[in-house]
Amino acid sequence: VRSTLMGEVEEARRNWEVERCRLQQEVQEVRGSKKHAEEALVLAQQACQARAAELRSAHHQHQEELNRTKRDCEREIRRLVGGALSQTQLFTN
Repeated sequence: VRSTLMGEVEEARRNWEVERCRLQQEVQEVRGSKKHAEEALVLAQQACQARAAELRSAHHQHQEELNRTKRDCEREIRRLVGGALSQTQLFTN
């Protein structure tokens, strides 16, 4: 009986060791996958931040260009209206 029990204990110990090694390997794989995913996340966040900065810069440049165009158009309208008024005054005199 004792030798049978010792045999079962030894087999259980071997099975436990095999299962422990398998689970340790699985944990290592999961850790590697997690690390890879975290690195990919950091890269994606950096790319997103860079893209956002690029978009903010482009928006600012477009706003400046729009304001310049408005000023130029207003100046041209005033010039044209002023010229038209001057010509009208010449014809009425």
